[in-house]
Amino acid sequence: MRQDHSLWEVLKSDVLIIGGGFGGLWAALRAAESGASVTLVDKSFAGKSGHSYFAGGAMMVLLPEDDPDEYVYDITLGNEWLVDQEMVAGVFKGSYDRLKDLESFGFPFRKKGGAYVWTKARGTRNVKNLWPEHATAADEVTILRKVALSRDVKVVDHVYIYDLVKDANCGIAGAVGIGVKDPKNYLLHAKSVVIATNSGGYRGHHLACELQGTGPFMAYDAGARIKNPEFHYINIRPAKHEIEGSGILPAIGARWTNAKGVHYMDTYDPVLKDRAPVSKIVVAAAKEAIKGNAPISIDVEGMTEEEREKFRVLQVSHGWMPILFEKCRREEGYDPLQDNIEWQPAYEANKLGVDADLNCGTAIEGLFAAGMARPLGINPFTGWSIASCTWSGYRAGESAGEYAKGTELKAIDFNALTESTETFLEPLKSGQGVDPDSLVHEIQKILFRLMP
Repeated sequence: MRQDHSLWEVLKSDVLIIGGGFGGLWAALRAAESGASVTLVDKSFAGKSGHSYFAGGAMMVLLPEDDPDEYVYDITLGNEWLVDQEMVAGVFKGSYDRLKDLESFGFPFRKKGGAYVWTKARGTRNVKNLWPEHATAADEVTILRKVALSRDVKVVDHVYIYDLVKDANCGIAGAVGIGVKDPKNYLLHAKSVVIATNSGGYRGHHLACELQGTGPFMAYDAGARIKNPEFHYINIRPAKHEIEGSGILPAIGARWTNAKGVHYMDTYDPVLKDRAPVSKIVVAAAKEAIKGNAPISIDVEGMTEEEREKFRVLQVSHGWMPILFEKCRREEGYDPLQDNIEWQPAYEANKLGVDADLNCGTAIEGLFAAGMARPLGINPFTGWSIASCTWSGYRAGESAGEYAKGTELKAIDFNALTESTETFLEPLKSGQGVDPDSLVHEIQKILFRLMP
């Protein structure tokens, strides 16, 4: 096979970051801060693609006056003890410093009387969620991208990475991809690699449905271990539209109610009640439906106007939520903060990720995992995703940067790259079979029809 370097766009750096969400951007910032040259690649536009851009913006933060043991206990209990407690402790240990980093970047958090405004996180007794000042996660990742560029991170947009590159000794030497908007083949040659591509597996929920999460599978093919493929994330969502609020509304004053007008969560979780972990909320809704008590809704009609205004300030004063609320009023004839609407369980994603240690290192030398590409627990909490992806990105970038200092770029076999590219493109040559996107969308339709 011909070894022709001219067929490839070759980009070299100390550290390669794959994925441009919270995990990837924080990894890039920290690796660059360590003195490494950094390339960040995203299949779309880094900072405006993936799940991070659509998040509500709340972030769990351990404030100086808070008890770290109480925070760790809450998250561990909410994960039914199936979570790495040292990892949880690490997330909270660095959370206040990352908060201050964000504020230094020009991303303030809401305060009143000099103190941070917070709400209790769903499924916890003590954990605090802090809220951005008139901003969302979209604004946060946008700022992180700008800061990364100011630190000389080379951002490569619209390149789809489909395979990791290894050297003759099976160490990581970079990744290979193809241009989404051009026909170029890309070789990203690096001393260390951070995978930050979200979790792997099928996605059923409409906000996450286009996320492919190929990073964990690339790592697995390269020899890394995977973890938590048996766990699935079932959330609860409005039957008609996406609304971020199932964790925030009960923290403010709304209550889950069935078709008979009964606030039933006291029965299923006498302690946390309507603020119970999402796993309990989903199971309770399903049981109520089996009893014939569907449809299920959040009782916003019983909220005070003061409580509604607090939700508007925190969640509906910015970002994409005001657009959606206006569309609900205009096209569907209801106000999500005034009218009770049906909510139902919705399959969102598998929790599969790359098995990684507390330094975010994997079983493969030179390969690290950040964001949801590494396991961060089996149950979600409002504010946990941003906090844990921030921690893992920062830690992975630090580790990858340190690793790169002690190694050299490895030699790569271009013939092997050509073979990998041909394997990747082979399905496109057949002209037969079902379009993968169409198949995924059909499965999603089936799942939503089967919801109670």
